[in-house]
Amino acid sequence: MTFRVLVLDTAAQTHNSYIALAIVDALQRHPAVEWVSQADYGNAIDLFRRGGCDTVLALGGSGGDLAVLGRLCAMAARSVLWTTEDPYELEENRRVAAPFDLVFTNDLGVLPAYGANAHHLPLAASRLFHDLAPIRDDDAFLYDVCFVGTAWPNRVRTINRIIDGLDRPLRMKIGLPTNPHLPPVVLGDGSLLTNWRVPNPELARIANRSRITLSLERKFSSARADQASGTTPPPRLFENALAGAFQIALGGRAEATRYFTEGEIAVCDSEDDLLSAIAWALDHPQERIAMAQAARVRARAEHLYDHRVAAILSALTGVAAPAPAPAGLPAARKRVLLVTHNVAGYRPGGGVEVYQQELAEGATAFDVYTLYPRVVDGAAAYTLIAHRTGEQHLYGVPHAAGLETLHDAAHERVFEQILVENDIDLVHFQHLIGMPLSLPLIARACGVPSLYTLHDFYLVCSHFNLLDYRGGYCNIAGRSPTECDICLSAKGIPAGAQQRRRNFVARMIEAFDVLVANSPFTANYLRAIYPEVPAERVRIVEMLTPASHGRLPAAERPPDGTALRVAVPGNFTRPKGADAILRVLTALRDEPVEFHILGAIPDPDLDRHLRALALPRVTIRGGYAAQDLPRLMAGMDVSLHLSTWPETYMISLNEARAAGAVPVVSDLGAPAERVRDGIDGFKVSPDDAGHVCDILRSLSRDRERLGAMRDAASSCRSVSPAEHVAALSGVYRGLIAGSPVRPPAVTLRPERDYILSLRACGLRTNTPSWVQDGSGWDAPPHRPAREAHAHTLWRTFPARFAHLARLEPAHDPVRLSIDAVRGDHQPAEWPLVTLRRALSLRGWAFVEGRGRPLDVILHLKGEAREIYAVSPPVARGDVRAHLAAPEAEASGFAFDLDLHDLHPGVYAVRLLQVYDGVVADLGPLGEVAVTRGEAQAGPRDPTRDPARGEAPVPDPDPTRGAGYVRTVRGDGAITRYDPGAAAPDGSLGLEGWAADRAGRRVLPGVALGLLQPGTTPVWIRATRCRAPAALTAADPLLAFGGFRAQVSPGLAAPGLYRVVVAQSDRRETLLHETGQAVLIRPDRVVVPCGTAPVAEEADRAPPEHRIALDEVETGPGDAAEGDRHLYLRGWAWVPALGGADRIALDLVGAQASLRAGLSRMRRDDVAEHLGVAEAAWAGFEALVPCGALPPGRYAARLRYGAGPDAALLPLDLVLDLALPLAA
Repeated sequence: MTFRVLVLDTAAQTHNSYIALAIVDALQRHPAVEWVSQADYGNAIDLFRRGGCDTVLALGGSGGDLAVLGRLCAMAARSVLWTTEDPYELEENRRVAAPFDLVFTNDLGVLPAYGANAHHLPLAASRLFHDLAPIRDDDAFLYDVCFVGTAWPNRVRTINRIIDGLDRPLRMKIGLPTNPHLPPVVLGDGSLLTNWRVPNPELARIANRSRITLSLERKFSSARADQASGTTPPPRLFENALAGAFQIALGGRAEATRYFTEGEIAVCDSEDDLLSAIAWALDHPQERIAMAQAARVRARAEHLYDHRVAAILSALTGVAAPAPAPAGLPAARKRVLLVTHNVAGYRPGGGVEVYQQELAEGATAFDVYTLYPRVVDGAAAYTLIAHRTGEQHLYGVPHAAGLETLHDAAHERVFEQILVENDIDLVHFQHLIGMPLSLPLIARACGVPSLYTLHDFYLVCSHFNLLDYRGGYCNIAGRSPTECDICLSAKGIPAGAQQRRRNFVARMIEAFDVLVANSPFTANYLRAIYPEVPAERVRIVEMLTPASHGRLPAAERPPDGTALRVAVPGNFTRPKGADAILRVLTALRDEPVEFHILGAIPDPDLDRHLRALALPRVTIRGGYAAQDLPRLMAGMDVSLHLSTWPETYMISLNEARAAGAVPVVSDLGAPAERVRDGIDGFKVSPDDAGHVCDILRSLSRDRERLGAMRDAASSCRSVSPAEHVAALSGVYRGLIAGSPVRPPAVTLRPERDYILSLRACGLRTNTPSWVQDGSGWDAPPHRPAREAHAHTLWRTFPARFAHLARLEPAHDPVRLSIDAVRGDHQPAEWPLVTLRRALSLRGWAFVEGRGRPLDVILHLKGEAREIYAVSPPVARGDVRAHLAAPEAEASGFAFDLDLHDLHPGVYAVRLLQVYDGVVADLGPLGEVAVTRGEAQAGPRDPTRDPARGEAPVPDPDPTRGAGYVRTVRGDGAITRYDPGAAAPDGSLGLEGWAADRAGRRVLPGVALGLLQPGTTPVWIRATRCRAPAALTAADPLLAFGGFRAQVSPGLAAPGLYRVVVAQSDRRETLLHETGQAVLIRPDRVVVPCGTAPVAEEADRAPPEHRIALDEVETGPGDAAEGDRHLYLRGWAWVPALGGADRIALDLVGAQASLRAGLSRMRRDDVAEHLGVAEAAWAGFEALVPCGALPPGRYAARLRYGAGPDAALLPLDLVLDLALPLAA
């Protein structure tokens, strides 16, 4: 029996890739192997097919893409999984093993878990990487003791025991690489550098040059007892033996001696034995070297990957061939997925949307699905339509993809899920706008054949119609690539970006089995940009003409003397030649020519300009349904198709011919290929309005020629939907037959089993966006979570410790010391720490007899809420020396917590410490009292200067100590917010009035209160002054009721506050609800904006714009009314209008509407993002009072600019005032 083998490492990213290389090397030498190749997820299925493979050998197990693995197993006659991470990943490995014929586990202890088709097979050593001659001269070694392995706590403990336990100087080479899930490495010898990695062959060289190489088990302290450590030795034992190293193994005697005798390696059962063995080996060099030589002989004879490969192939000879499919079963209908940017009825579209609908309805031999991206209720998603049943399914993604996106892992994994869950047999890409350009590579990785129809030039440029920054056709195929840099720089895109995009697209095009062009011009243009595309991969399939646009009965020819009827089908836009057509309309306004502009005019400026011309013989229809076009074209003499770019087909040309109209087309692209100039139509140079006028005048005068050309045009053949679908169906069937997709026979979990991304497919880019330069993946990595200063707060006990046993207080002797505690950055003391936001805690704790601490947990528990924070150990050499315990080196802890989310109240504080297998409760520390606004209440200190960065202090609560407190509605208001009175620290001056009009009195003391639900009010002392003259004229009492105050940002935590006014004397305090609010920001105070009713205004299509809402918050009004204020902050930019002097927010409801003026903000980040300096003032901010609006739902929009030229921009915001305000 012979084998053609594909080898695949199931881990997309791994430090053990050398093992797969070693196995391939061994397979290449085996006589029964005809062909072998190593694959990654990106090419595994494709390589399996092209290599004619019959066997798949998967290495690893956990973390694999079960969908791809299952499809490979379904294709293969024989399939093998060789696990490398048992027992630590046993559960995942068992799931991955389900579709494989045979399983070889690297760990003998878990063999029964895999059932009858499993074998035990340890990993091994490789001649390719590890075969080194042993050193015979003891003076030639570089190191005394060497160990390299992940820093599991048991290993760190053993290394420290060696450092502390041997009374001789040692030259040690210790490598303990760590990861974010492990505690910091604290060794007794601070001179050792431990966090390093080298390639595996270099590890063999280090072992070869070391007198002693240690083999230490790894123990997962957080794993189940039966998975905490392995039974079979790791591959390093065999690798080091082949490298001629002398080894001492700690633990695992029974398994180690299964592969080596004790005359070849030394095995110890305890750390005491280990210290003795190290001392013996250093004192007996000749015996040690002889043992290393014997171990190498054993490894070469029994423990190479050649031996393991032979065992696998021997077992495979007993695997029965797969049973053939039962005869007579009906063939399942094949499923075709159309991937597109838009569908009819979602956004305005054109010919592509009409074509997709015809294709979906006409391909009745297949089950057709359509997939397109959209935004649903503000969330990005893909919509999948099953045309046979009409069902629609949404697949959510975290964010939308932009035109600049090369790849995005979230979109890629969802796309894989869609392909696998729906058993898609073929993908027909119509467009990729709104999607990552990498999706075709994911289809290939899933083994699904694909094709792409060139509806435009999106694969050539993101300007898919090849119009440059001046609006003209760039014809880049015949010009220098530097022209692309010049064009894109107008949008702030750096030089070289276009080449980055094309380099990626060139790689992506390789994933398409077929590229469909509707005309020779399109095919040739693509290959001019990408000459590496084979000519045979591009198929020319002429575009269909919709069934409803078939040939019409010949229209009666109009008698001489009647006006020439000219149609302009399709959307009336500048890329479609609108500017040239306007010049034609103007030049012929007084001549007997009627023009019928049938399509929509999406550009409002163009629409206004056309209508302002008031041309006498121009009819503007403004849009039509596709099926109505034949009726509208009936009786037309001429049609104009003056696109300024080389269209790839133009269905409207066929539609015009079917109606008997003579087409006039630009001499560009596919339309020019189909028109015979002067016979069945005319060709004109782009933008040559004069030539068009000459043609129309000539046809108007020469009706005989017009008739002959109409007959010639109507006789031109077009491709029916049935003919086009039949041609494409042939392509579909060929691709499906050549690359059949076999669904995996396993149950897949979307959240775990779909891991395909561009990186998992073996491809990496500098950045995920082609418009960004630099090298993003070589940037400094994020600091591991365990090294970060900010602590994550958990509302429940951290899940990663939930399985550990819990030790109650006083279970074991505890040593504990709190070195420092601070509240709001001020020194504090237990048992009670009062603070508003910040808690800092430093100290150390040590439980005797439990070994080295791994983590420290701080627990705060209140009446309604509790939180947990976790700190990694902090090195404390002083504690180690004080307690004379090496394990106490890791006893320190440090917490810096931001408690702004905690409700005010008292919280009990406890400390817990994690050790190997247990969580020790160290008992209570004390209490924390969280307050808002009065943690440091007291008289204002006049020496505190906010300008020097000193935080302002709130004033005392005026209701405290008052004999009688009463709340009244009205009789108090804020009448003026004075930005001119703002101080450098961002504080704001304001004025208002408060009086007891019912009692005809004004109380002398006055203060402003800032209130939030569930928090303590913040009070600001005000001073009395005269009220505004308008109020005084209405009621003389109010002349004495005015006040002034200053609100500073630092007085309260950031947020929305409702404003009340308190006036008081020694006996009584009156609280006046104002119904108003302010928003405190860290650097400023935001006050309510002015509002007015919204005037009646006709809806109009928005121009091209960019808009973003950075923050939306609802907040308080009057206490009885609930939330009645809306805060929003963001930016908007309309390129055609530039900067706007005014921006307003319209809230439009069924019964009432409101317009609020927004304050402009400087946003240098927006200017940098857009690459437009003028956009530095595109920001806006407003606190909108909504109390005047009746209950109901209100849609939001932005009014950009002033006067009739203002643009109305849609905003993804809906307010529901039926309940308390919700955005």
